[in-house]
Amino acid sequence: MEKSFPLDKLIDLEELQSIQDSFARTVGISSVIFSAEDEPLTRFTNPTRFCSLIQSTKKGKERCFRSFMETGKNALESEKPKIFYCFAHGGHFVAPIMIDGEYKGTMFAGQFIPEKFSAKQLHDLEKIAPEIDLDPGLLVKEAGKMRVVGEDVIRDYSSLLFKIVETITRRGAQVAELIMAKDALQKTHDGLEKRVQERTAELAEANKGLKHKITERKRAEEALRESELRYRSLTDDVLDTLSVGIFILDSDFQVVWVNQALECYFGLRRKEVIGKDKRQLIRKRIKDIFEDPVYFTEKVFATYDNNTYIEHFVCHIVPDSERENRWLEHWSQPILSGLYAGGRIEHYNDITERKKAEEKLIPLLAVVKQSSEGMAVANLDGILTFANNAWCKMHGYKSSKELLGKNLAIFHNKEQLENEVKPFNEKVKQDGAHSGEVGHITKDGNPFPTLMGTTLLKASGWRKH
Repeated sequence: MEKSFPLDKLIDLEELQSIQDSFARTVGISSVIFSAEDEPLTRFTNPTRFCSLIQSTKKGKERCFRSFMETGKNALESEKPKIFYCFAHGGHFVAPIMIDGEYKGTMFAGQFIPEKFSAKQLHDLEKIAPEIDLDPGLLVKEAGKMRVVGEDVIRDYSSLLFKIVETITRRGAQVAELIMAKDALQKTHDGLEKRVQERTAELAEANKGLKHKITERKRAEEALRESELRYRSLTDDVLDTLSVGIFILDSDFQVVWVNQALECYFGLRRKEVIGKDKRQLIRKRIKDIFEDPVYFTEKVFATYDNNTYIEHFVCHIVPDSERENRWLEHWSQPILSGLYAGGRIEHYNDITERKKAEEKLIPLLAVVKQSSEGMAVANLDGILTFANNAWCKMHGYKSSKELLGKNLAIFHNKEQLENEVKPFNEKVKQDGAHSGEVGHITKDGNPFPTLMGTTLLKASGWRKH
């Protein structure tokens, strides 16, 4: 390109906002687009109350935007979408917008967490709150309401963000070419007018050239209109590739759109349900595919009667000749603005494999709980996440409720920690596992000897017994 244009000259800001809103509200996360100069080009779509609270103060907004800028630079270096976590532990996707090799801006999406905030993260938030002029209790309370999104959904959303940015890039490149063509046409037109005034004799030839340029301009404008029509089908084309089943309902709770995954999960055909009343569909065709049709119907109908909250529950589809046995995780929320404001979007994530894995773990967990040997699990910070009955009893505790969230140090006095536990843990870090005699203390502080074995787990933490 001979001339560089900022993103808001290539794509109208309202159109950018519309693209962003459609993406964010369809998948149920927040989004915003920043310029190459680190200035927000669009308004935040669908922000969580947690992030809105942080940005409600000047210091909070500065730290939030600083996180965006730093991550945007990292994504620009790789020229690929990335997932990052801000100073407040919130998860975001980030993708640079490159048009004809030039950096034009960055699209962010997210405001989610892959799992509930840990005790350590909540403690960090309590320390961060005063630094950004917020009440710690209020910030921690809102943190408890953050969206939790599984790894499979994160991958789908990241892929979708990349496709959206690719579309913006292609659209921007097309508009840039059109602008250059229009500029060239204008220069030609100006030159032709001057020549007409100077040399009337050349008028006929000049008019031929002008007509040709006008024809090319019409072709370019027609190409732009065709591009806009292709863009309007983008949402359907992209969303149909997701593994998450989706219902989109209007304000009368009639079905506006469903994707292929939803057709597969429910055994429905799109042409048979679009435009139909969702309540009637549930009564006549949907409820009986579930193991507990009454529970499913009551949960979903409640969201239509009071369309103000986010709903989440797990439901089981029984198999037949047209459907497979599936466990689905239902997430739904109201649509607050846009063409379908007052409607609702419903997501169905397939968690069948996770359910099968959980069922396999139930017998093993029962054995661990009933074992006569004391067993406990802690994370790498030493915070206890599990203790069986034998472990509680040998240390003088009635149940694990007294222990979960506590540090393993409560089971040793200072002398034991320094002389026995510290060298023991060094061996665990070195070899991955170790066993030997280590002194413990009861809840009342009475010491007693143990033969302790510790294994460093790859996925979660340390196990002691």
